[in-house]
Amino acid sequence: RLLKCEVWLGELLQGCLERRWGRQRGGGLRLRDASCVSQPGSKGTDWRLHLSLNMGQMGVDGLSLSDQHGGESFAQVAVEPGDLCVGDAGYAYVRSLVTVLLAQALLLVRMNWQNLPLFDAAGRRFDLLACLRRLNAGDPPGEFALGIQHEGQHFPLRLLVLPLPQE
Repeated sequence: RLLKCEVWLGELLQGCLERRWGRQRGGGLRLRDASCVSQPGSKGTDWRLHLSLNMGQMGVDGLSLSDQHGGESFAQVAVEPGDLCVGDAGYAYVRSLVTVLLAQALLLVRMNWQNLPLFDAAGRRFDLLACLRRLNAGDPPGEFALGIQHEGQHFPLRLLVLPLPQE
């Protein structure tokens, strides 16, 4: 029964998310990820398969294939206004995020501090490591209004940080 009710589960999940956060300008929740594909005998990645999973429909709504140089990026599959694009740390670099923001969509990524320089509203570089060093286990989540810079433009973002529990 569960295997035959993908559409219903997708609608249920979308409804729960909409009740919690509201509908975002007609967009949908889309999970993005990529998988490496190697041909027989290869010693590395030959191709990368990029996929977008529409959680509202519980189905794939975007797919592309690139060579080994096509890294994870929100640009690999179309982004629609109002989408909420979710990606892992492989998607958290400036050009990838700007693709989503220019499409008037929302994004949620786990960031890799080495690949994503952040700036405050005055254009000063945010010292993320200093911020993280001040956190203690049990502290409430920290929230910072920051942004990224690309081609002379400032794109606002919100950074959430939470210390890892001791265990």
